[in-house]
Amino acid sequence: DIVVDITSYKGKDYIISKNNLFVNDHSKSSILVNKDEFWEFFHAHKYKFKINSENEKHFFEIDFNQPKEAFTLERILIQNNFIGVGTNVGLFQISLSGELLAYYPIHTFNFTFIKNQLIESHPFGGVKIFTDLKKMKYKYYTEIYNDVPTNVVSITNNSNAVFFGSSLDGVYKYENGKFI
Repeated sequence: DIVVDITSYKGKDYIISKNNLFVNDHSKSSILVNKDEFWEFFHAHKYKFKINSENEKHFFEIDFNQPKEAFTLERILIQNNFIGVGTNVGLFQISLSGELLAYYPIHTFNFTFIKNQLIESHPFGGVKIFTDLKKMKYKYYTEIYNDVPTNVVSITNNSNAVFFGSSLDGVYKYENGKFI
């Protein structure tokens, strides 16, 4: 398996390939969640929010009928003692012990969490800030305003602000409910 993304948390490395989520505690590496487990969880939960994501223009389209062979893991982030894994069918929330906790139909390449909010960028512009992820409640910031990032290639944060790296426009900052 080719490594796609790595993050470290509390002395362990969490690694995703296109097919598996691994944990490495420096003495051994093991699969925490495999492709089949992700796929089964996705199929068991995909209709909970399907209508919302397909009808909302602010969501990157998800092919809910794609074959299992097309399913890939794309990004990993650990926040608030859980793992967020972005895939081409949406976002999964996983416990540090490997229990799949939730699925959300949010296909995003760049996301972070700050102050219990999911912040994600749309590949073609704009940013969504989810104030209640379980209810898919969010505020959309359109890219037509100069202070909202477009062409986001990376997102990071500290305890107070989120920073967006744009491939064409530099760095943007979101703090105290405003883009700066």
